[in-house]
Amino acid sequence: MGATGSQGLQGPIGATGPAGANGISGYQQETQTATIDSEEVAELTVGCPTSTVVVSGGFSFDTTGISGANIAKVTMIQSFPSSTTSWTVWIANQASVSISATFYAVCAASS
Repeated sequence: MGATGSQGLQGPIGATGPAGANGISGYQQETQTATIDSEEVAELTVGCPTSTVVVSGGFSFDTTGISGANIAKVTMIQSFPSSTTSWTVWIANQASVSISATFYAVCAASS
């Protein structure tokens, strides 16, 4: 086998490919806050505005002043799209204190 030769000239530029699909647009986050009492199971549904669809959702809760043992006793049971325009979350608060929870629906423009 002989030595490798020098690199050849660059070829012509190829044709432009087709445009890709549009990305997500009209992104917005809707929220609702609720107090969940100790030893309570709660369900909350957050809806999207008109002309949008739900793409995700969930919840969070304020842990300020709550012990680690009590934080561990707050559990999500379910989190799911309950329709094309809303997200539902079920949580169980088995802690010895009430919690302030924020529920989210992430929405995008429907096309």
